[in-house]
Amino acid sequence: MTTSTETKTATEATQVRNGYGSPCAIVATATAVPPHTITRDDVKYYMGKVFDIPERRLEAMMSIVDNAQVHSRRMIFPIDYTVESRSLEKTNQEYMQHAIELGQRAAEECLKRAGMTAQDIDMIITVSCTGFMIPSLALPAPWPLDVRPIICNRDPMATR
Repeated sequence: MTTSTETKTATEATQVRNGYGSPCAIVATATAVPPHTITRDDVKYYMGKVFDIPERRLEAMMSIVDNAQVHSRRMIFPIDYTVESRSLEKTNQEYMQHAIELGQRAAEECLKRAGMTAQDIDMIITVSCTGFMIPSLALPAPWPLDVRPIICNRDPMATR
């Protein structure tokens, strides 16, 4: 059991380490996005070219695209390359390479904004709901940042 004096001391120690009254804090955020943009109309056009399905089903899919209210999407490659047939292995390798590069770029910008180094990080949280990286973005080897070996890396989308 912890006394209030001991708790206060632990909180004060945390405040000294990270400058906040909580043992964890979001000090900065950053994003990195792929270079290519496609519109809703692009998606609908290529759905009709890529999927060999009955017209009625295609219309239903296009209705979903319209009602999703997603006006544009970001992609690593131009749409013409994206819709080309490739092996799962190649797709996975491409996704892994670019997802890690984008993640590293976002992490480096975030560290810069926070005035911190990778050695100051206790946890990295990654989320990727598209792509083919197996096992997940949470486990690239080697990790592209020089983080402490005890780092806790979590991907809420990964099944463990």
